[in-house]
Amino acid sequence: MRGKSPVSANRDQKWIKAGVLALLVHVVFFIFMTFGLSWKTNPPEGIVVDLWSDLPQPEQKPTKKIKAQPPKPAPSKKIKSVPPKKVKVVPPKKVESLPSKADIVLKKEKEKEKEKEKKAKLAKEKKEKEKKAKLAKEKKEKEKKAKLAKEKKEKEKKAKLAKEKKEKEKKAKLAKEKKEKEKKAKLAKEKKEKEKKAKLAKEKKEKERKIKEQNARVAAETERFQKELREEEERRRLQKLAYAKAAAKRNLIDEYKAKILAKIKSKLVLPPDLPNDPVAEYNITLLPGGEILSVKLRNSSGFRSFDEAVERAIILARPLPLPKDKLLFPNFRDLGVKVHYLDD
Repeated sequence: MRGKSPVSANRDQKWIKAGVLALLVHVVFFIFMTFGLSWKTNPPEGIVVDLWSDLPQPEQKPTKKIKAQPPKPAPSKKIKSVPPKKVKVVPPKKVESLPSKADIVLKKEKEKEKEKEKKAKLAKEKKEKEKKAKLAKEKKEKEKKAKLAKEKKEKEKKAKLAKEKKEKEKKAKLAKEKKEKEKKAKLAKEKKEKEKKAKLAKEKKEKERKIKEQNARVAAETERFQKELREEEERRRLQKLAYAKAAAKRNLIDEYKAKILAKIKSKLVLPPDLPNDPVAEYNITLLPGGEILSVKLRNSSGFRSFDEAVERAIILARPLPLPKDKLLFPNFRDLGVKVHYLDD
């Protein structure tokens, strides 16, 4: 707790002094009312009252019966005695006294003490609570460490067992591999011996066959030569015929490709004023009747309007013309078309 400031300490001291003075004034007044007043019916004598600007601070002594004494004279203005009036004595009513300033100060001090004690108690409880929390945390940490140590030990034990198991499996695997290797080596050796014997038998048989073939080759050489001459003449004749057919086929394919391109161009509506000579290339997949299955742009001309115009022309040109010979259709199934902007 922070200490009180000097100003606050002075204020407290003043309040205490004022409270003590007020208490003394009440005591004197009580004594005066008890012993100083006469409750007889005779008219009272004149009373001289001295006014004090300030009351002296009394010394605190053990509580004793205080006899009423006249106050000491002090330099103050004397009030002239007034002839007393007849006063009808009325029994005093019991009035609950209001709390004086001193009582209020004492009450506040008690409240402050209570507040201080309450704060001290709360601080103590907080400290105890923190201490318990710290102990609980330390206990938890200790248990956690013990748990981790146990888990680590278990993990190491498992790792050790796993390692031992792995080593055992490795040794068993090596032994098995060695056994398999020895078995394979044995089988390979036996196979090699068997192949060697089979090779020797085959070589002997091949040698006999070659001798037999050599004897037959000499006899068949003349016949073969004559036969080759006849076959060569027939081959040349068929080759000339095939060349003629291939040339006719190529010419027919080129003719129909030109017809297809001409039909597409007849449907083409060119966009105006395109620079240079843009070229659009399309891949067309055809059906046997000349119908179009799909149209895909292979190479753009660089002008979207021209590409779209060519694609529209291809679609409008269906069915495309095809030769009547069905054997030529594979040459037109996947057809590549190249359209120039400046072609006539």
